[in-house]
Amino acid sequence: MLRSFRTSRELTGSPSPAGSGVASAPSRGRPARRRSWPVLGAAVAALALAAAACSSAGAGTTSSNGKAVVTFADWAVTESNTTPGINAMIKKFESLHPNITIKQEGISYTSIDQQLLLEVKSGNAPDVAELQGDYTYDVAATGGLLSLSSFLTPSLRAEFIPRELKLGVIGGKQVAIPWTVGPFALWYNKTVMSKAGLDPVPPTTWTQLLSDLKVIHAKFPKIIDLGTDSTSREYGLDQNWPVMKSFGGVPFDGTKATADTTAFENYLSFMRTIDKDG
Repeated sequence: MLRSFRTSRELTGSPSPAGSGVASAPSRGRPARRRSWPVLGAAVAALALAAAACSSAGAGTTSSNGKAVVTFADWAVTESNTTPGINAMIKKFESLHPNITIKQEGISYTSIDQQLLLEVKSGNAPDVAELQGDYTYDVAATGGLLSLSSFLTPSLRAEFIPRELKLGVIGGKQVAIPWTVGPFALWYNKTVMSKAGLDPVPPTTWTQLLSDLKVIHAKFPKIIDLGTDSTSREYGLDQNWPVMKSFGGVPFDGTKATADTTAFENYLSFMRTIDKDG
């Protein structure tokens, strides 16, 4: 009945310890819908910016026809739902920059963080990469990301929401450029709600949500009532963080553990209820 998701991607660039550049594009989720070309245009600009940064750092190669070859590591090309979109974006980029050829390196979402860390350490990093937001910090810790601050002209900077652009600032340097950023949201299947005898108006409280889920589960026991990520991986934490916040509690605040609170206990009770009644 419900799906919870978030999207967030960025592009970043930096020289690896061995001199090859890596630009990373944090993306915090898998896009659930296609973006329009005006938004996609910002992604193309970010890719151009990252590619230029890598060229200035001596990264990339030159093909036999004299074109610069920029290696782009991403997981979008490994998933059927996003392959058409990423290929279309690259095609448009290459048409705008005929002197550059994009060479894709497809790496799965679950592997790209560790794979890039290994490639940076081995001196074989790509020039540009797509990364989930949290992974950017992992790669930045290796010193393998190039500062893109000097490439952010006032006109280009104006194309981004300031708070989104700030997500790519690490250690005072702009090492990531937003690609797509989106909040978590709940999608409701109004048809299922209606067939279960519920008012197809989305619930506004967790208590009401749990009540609706019980009704749907009783009517359609084979339907997955609520889709969410409760794993221990980073994405599971990202997806559950706003739920924790809605109860007024988070497991830590800076370096201080804050899980032993009534608010966080209420969140855990909510999750246990979903697991028990699911």
